[in-house]
Amino acid sequence: MQKQSFDLQANLLQAQFPTMFKDFVFILLLFFAFLILINLFKNIFVSPKQTPPKDYIVLLLIILNKIFLFGGIGFIVANIIKNSFEEISSNDGAKFNFLSVWEEMAFGIILLFVGIGLNKARKIILDQSSAINTREQ
Repeated sequence: MQKQSFDLQANLLQAQFPTMFKDFVFILLLFFAFLILINLFKNIFVSPKQTPPKDYIVLLLIILNKIFLFGGIGFIVANIIKNSFEEISSNDGAKFNFLSVWEEMAFGIILLFVGIGLNKARKIILDQSSAINTREQ
């Protein structure tokens, strides 16, 4: 069996950051699903007082909004810096080629729009809940 160690010569520019981001968001969604499930069981078996699951959904939307916005900006900035450094270190000289790999930038733009959509969804949920509360009073 071959022993593996931390490779300091690894090429970090070839890392699969979109896959890591997707895994992180999936783990976060599973965590919140677990919290909602525990809250449901608590409401059924322990406490007669009902807590609305809307609070967890709004909290999840806030967290996902921030993760997607910061992740999108991070992917865009990182891709621009990565492509700039690759062009500077290339042997072609002063010629700057814009036909580099831009997959992370496209992924970052998609993340930005998803973050904006999550923010709008949160505002709609809060507006609907405030409208329901004003009708009940």
